[in-house]
Amino acid sequence: MRRPLPWIRAVAQSLALCAIVVGGLTSGARAEITSTPLANGAVVLCEDRPDAPVDVCVVAFDAWPLPWRYGPAEMHVLAAVLDALVRRAADTSSAAGSDLSCAMDGDVLVLMGVGPRGSLSEVVRAISSVLTDKLDPIVVSDVLASLRHTTDDERSPGELATAVAGAAALAPVPLVAGPADLQAVASRCAPEAVGALRSTRLVGARCAASIVCGGGSAEAVARLRDALTRLPAGGPNPEAGRLYPTGPTAPMRPSYIGTLSWVVVAYVVPGPENADASCLLALQQLLGGGNEGLLFRRLRGEMDLTYAVATSLTWYRSVGLMTLTCACDPAQAERVAGEMCSVVEELRGGVREEDGDRATARARFELLMASHRSSRVAADRGSWVVRGLRADLCDVWANELGTIDADRIASAVSQWLAKPVVVIGNPAPLSNRLTDGK
Repeated sequence: MRRPLPWIRAVAQSLALCAIVVGGLTSGARAEITSTPLANGAVVLCEDRPDAPVDVCVVAFDAWPLPWRYGPAEMHVLAAVLDALVRRAADTSSAAGSDLSCAMDGDVLVLMGVGPRGSLSEVVRAISSVLTDKLDPIVVSDVLASLRHTTDDERSPGELATAVAGAAALAPVPLVAGPADLQAVASRCAPEAVGALRSTRLVGARCAASIVCGGGSAEAVARLRDALTRLPAGGPNPEAGRLYPTGPTAPMRPSYIGTLSWVVVAYVVPGPENADASCLLALQQLLGGGNEGLLFRRLRGEMDLTYAVATSLTWYRSVGLMTLTCACDPAQAERVAGEMCSVVEELRGGVREEDGDRATARARFELLMASHRSSRVAADRGSWVVRGLRADLCDVWANELGTIDADRIASAVSQWLAKPVVVIGNPAPLSNRLTDGK
């Protein structure tokens, strides 16, 4: 099949972008966002969307390590306990048809409930119970026992390689907890210690809740406010402005069971509050962004070296992490790593205008698409506000992307993508591990 001419692709992108913008402006789905600060420092955001098919409630907590003894592993253990509790609460209530969970999202602990339209009250009830009720010691003990006996890394090879890169790049405080870290924390924890950790870390001053629903939210919002008001007030995080230094530049070579070598090149970039944040979103699409991304063109289209190419941009409170990931034949891993770095280095000399336009249009398209997903909107708002940022940050980025050009993207590359952290996966067949008796 012949590929469409560049001008056809550009027109198609523009029409798709216009359709989303016009749809958002004419549907009448957006209502005013209310923001209610509570006496203990927590904030509750709410938006009624008349045509929303689902109700969403997110409660986010700033989990930035403070003090250092409450590092990321402790927060991952707490998240695992709350995840088991909130799922149990859903199963034993009329929220059984909803999806409730708790997990770490970077440096934020996120409790999320998504249910069919009209289920908001029961979703809020289930989430509130794990924040304020006494923890069930049986459930807590079961989760801790499971973590104590976790010996194998259940992450996929690609996730493992990315985690190794992130932990190295964001040293000295690794925000990614591996099985050994979780096992160590679970081994020294008793159920009452988990309760104390909840009281210490899940406090009002470091909490933001976000609700997006189809209407009729007054009762549920009142219930959530009442639950969050009962959280300890706590205090703001004095480590909020801490920046991480870049980690080692020598390639790291984690081993795992598999056949492909996962190569990751990571860069520490400014946080979401930086003036270049929207530009970094465009850069992410320029390098990745599907088959038109520069990495795919070089490594797959021109050199046929890779099976998969991806880019990601993860935001923390005051820093970001851009990761470039490829899966390839282990014999070509060194060459792939070198080419990935070369693609970035070449951008310092300039970005082609058509590539810059494509990247900014794609980045804006992604943001506008996400703005129509209630679960994504609620999660983003809670995470931004709890980090001390504005709730409509994604909308701000979408507007800024309309003013970013190729020269601005090239400038961001020169300023921020200077010191790569490289990970080259070292796969081993499962048969080798069985032969070794491991």
